[in-house]
Amino acid sequence: MTEKPKEIKPVMTTTRGKKKKATPVTGEGVPVISANNWAIYDVNSKSFVGGVKEHEVKQMASLTKMMTALVVVSLCDELKIDYKTELVKVTRKASNIGGSTAKLSAGDILTVE
Repeated sequence: MTEKPKEIKPVMTTTRGKKKKATPVTGEGVPVISANNWAIYDVNSKSFVGGVKEHEVKQMASLTKMMTALVVVSLCDELKIDYKTELVKVTRKASNIGGSTAKLSAGDILTVE
């Protein structure tokens, strides 16, 4: 049985349409969110967690990236792979794929996370 994931709080809290600036949330394990608009929804509690400009209509983010992340997480769970420690090597083919801002180079070694 896998452990329950640690609670991660967003870097910014929502302004819920108010005109005041959102308050940053900082601390160990808190992800940096560079998006201008974002929202987090907890499917377990069926509740909105937080966001910035979450009510503005925007185009969908990269569905390919989201589906890739979902497949990787699912496979790690199924194969009992620890995504925080499992190392992967970037291939030349992967490093040449356009449209990425990750700046990966062939031979780079990173964790799945």
